[in-house]
Amino acid sequence: MTVAEALRVPRHGDVSVLTLESLEIPDPRPGQVRVRVAAGGVNFIDVYQREGIYPMTVPYTPGMEGAGTVDAVGDGAGFLVGDRVAWAMRPSAHAQLALVGADALVPVPDDLDLETAAAAARTATTPRTIFVFRVIPGRLRRIGREVRAGPPPKGGGGE
Repeated sequence: MTVAEALRVPRHGDVSVLTLESLEIPDPRPGQVRVRVAAGGVNFIDVYQREGIYPMTVPYTPGMEGAGTVDAVGDGAGFLVGDRVAWAMRPSAHAQLALVGADALVPVPDDLDLETAAAAARTATTPRTIFVFRVIPGRLRRIGREVRAGPPPKGGGGE
């Protein structure tokens, strides 16, 4: 168990309902990873959830996409402490530490900063979710100025 600060939504409403709380973050269970969050995205879905337009069980930690460094690993998660990762469509990025299912994570290469990875997480993981979820492990990579998801194409593909 580790203590971390997190932005919390204790009830639905406007921005005034947000609170900063210290939470006990448990060790990851099998298939989970605890991530030290470096960056979390803010998008319309976060606002809609906070306002109750997209219902969420309260209280909760907002932030549906983020990136950071693996802090602890549950059995069978397939990541190592120190790995750089990003995720989307799992709440909890607006905290110092987040528990995330390993199936939602994609590795972030060293030449891509974590802020960019967090900003691109939803866009970059959409093709992975639609086309290759649980078939080909996802991977963010930089190609010129673009960030793309999935393994590098055979033969380099313009990298």
